[in-house]
Amino acid sequence: MRIQKPTPDQIVRARQFAGLTQREAAEMVHASSVSHWSNWENGHAGMSRATWHLFLILTGQTDKLEKTA
Repeated sequence: MRIQKPTPDQIVRARQFAGLTQREAAEMVHASSVSHWSNWENGHAGMSRATWHLFLILTGQTDKLEKTA
């Protein structure tokens, strides 16, 4: 199965559910800066499936993974 890339809205909702600021979320996944995270949330850049998967694992939200065959 293949994990789908998240939409900006999914990224925002998952971060908020985890109770994290953009800075905290960026640090958690080793993003180069908070602006990188902000770009994912506002749709100016796409988050990789690996980063999304890591974030959901680290925040206990793997039930939010969308997979395709």
